Amino acid sequence: MNERDTLIRLWEDAWSPNQGWTPFAQALEGLTPAQAAWSPAPAKHSIWQVANHLAFWGRYVPARALGGPALTPEEIDRHNWEAPVSPDERAWQDTVDRYLRTRTLVSDA
Repeated sequence: MNERDTLIRLWEDAWSPNQGWTPFAQALEGLTPAQAAWSPAPAKHSIWQVANHLAFWGRYVPARALGGPALTPEEIDRHNWEAPVSPDERAWQDTVDRYLRTRTLVSDA
């Protein structure tokens, strides 16, 4: 098995409910925007920020692996732990959907 196949298998394992943990996608189900935007302390990330973080890297890494352009450190900082601008239902669903799409992006890379 090559490195690419190993990484894809590990990525798929992260989505599987049979690995001894709750997959992050399943943990997001049923959260309200207020719950997702809540932060336990000023210097701690909210669930929403973690979802944005995973969605960002889940899009960026496969794109780079396929020869896409590199982002500047400033662009990475802007997107990496992005906080919700408008913590409403539509914005939260958009974040969840963007995260869920990373599953196929990584598997297709």
